Amino acid sequence: MNISGYRQVMSCIALAGTALLAPASAHAQLTLIPGGSWEMFTTILGSTAEDNDLWFGGPLTISAGQSIRVFVTDADVTGDAFDIWVNGSLLSSTPSVSSGVFTDAIDGNTAWADGRLSKASFTLGPGAYTLGFVLRESDFGYADGFVRAEVIQAQVVPEPGMLGLMGLGLLGVALLGIRRTGVPRS
Repeated sequence: MNISGYRQVMSCIALAGTALLAPASAHAQLTLIPGGSWEMFTTILGSTAEDNDLWFGGPLTISAGQSIRVFVTDADVTGDAFDIWVNGSLLSSTPSVSSGVFTDAIDGNTAWADGRLSKASFTLGPGAYTLGFVLRESDFGYADGFVRAEVIQAQVVPEPGMLGLMGLGLLGVALLGIRRTGVPRS
């Protein structure tokens, strides 16, 4: 069977399965844990952000002083592109890519590393968020994707005032050492 015939069969199976198994406005129940593993999601062409909000036992909450980086990638077959919605507003989109290439990307790490698949990443600061992934382009009418979040470690940068105090302290220690060794003054 050629790729076109395979796609038609897969598309029919997917649409039939979706119609039988999924309620009209199902919300995916994912556990997106910052620093955790990739989570798979499925979305249908023509759905809205509200249909595809990903609930994490309530909104994804990020504590004060923390940020997370969210990674989104297509899975399996090239040609799918997603709109990324955060708190009901369009934040970003994955790029359109040429379609019809079957990949070995059956897990998030492989999919993220495959340059042929559509992908995007974005950073969220402290707050509460709902995320939605809406399928913008697809040959099948549905698509699988992966999502993962990583905690971004804050880098501690000394303040200028602290650096000045350290410099004065070192100067004082140096002067005290010179005074004790009895270095003659000119």
